[in-house]
Amino acid sequence: MSDRGYLEISGQRLGYIDFGGEGPPVLLLHDILARASTWARTAQWMTPRFHVIAPDLRGHGWSAAPADSGLLDQLVSDAVALIESLRLDRVTVVGHGLGALVGWTLAARRPDLVRALVLEDHAIDSYSAPPALIRSWLESWPLPFATIAEIDDFFTTEKWPRRTPFFREAFVETETGHRPLFEFEHVLRAMEGWNDPEHWKSLSGARCPALVVRGAGGTLPEAELRAMAERLPDGRYTEVEGAGHVIHYDQPDGWRAAVEPFLVEHS
Repeated sequence: MSDRGYLEISGQRLGYIDFGGEGPPVLLLHDILARASTWARTAQWMTPRFHVIAPDLRGHGWSAAPADSGLLDQLVSDAVALIESLRLDRVTVVGHGLGALVGWTLAARRPDLVRALVLEDHAIDSYSAPPALIRSWLESWPLPFATIAEIDDFFTTEKWPRRTPFFREAFVETETGHRPLFEFEHVLRAMEGWNDPEHWKSLSGARCPALVVRGAGGTLPEAELRAMAERLPDGRYTEVEGAGHVIHYDQPDGWRAAVEPFLVEHS
């Protein structure tokens, strides 16, 4: 059973879901276009062994919009505040896309708070899609959607048929129809600086055990994600066949098979 909670951080709201469970804590950090609830299926198999918590990152879900500058610093500070406020004892961070960047930056800056890392399909030098392409795609959304069925029709693809619920979770029903729980500009801001070479340094500073997971059917270069695993002081690499960028939706069973043994090993 999950509970939604809120923190006030410097007068700004941070929303999160406590999925429950007993055992070592796991912090799930989502990517752009998502929110905490998109981890529900992953949390379902984790909670028998772990205590699972997932925040809405700033600008997404029920959390406040980001300030004008220093987004990565804000996201890391939010994670610290959540860990400390809930009195979690050394978390394992599972981060997808942007959440992966936040996760390893947190581990590098606050090694006392992080036990282990799982980095899902994120690269430093290579975007999964260029920002200009993301902007054009976002602007093509026929908002508001009148029904859930319209959302499903718009986002259903032949290649990734299981991913439709991922996008459905990003919307909330309003008086005028279904609208996303984020502003497009916040999404585009979150992508700024993803390919900053300085991130290689912070990656090297994450000294806890780490697993880099790549969707074998995605667009991120295998060589780069392998290099990230090698750069981590205690890193390893794996990939999930038949998955693109959103591995935990594209191939949920393969995702679990790749991640669960690592979590158990380092719990």
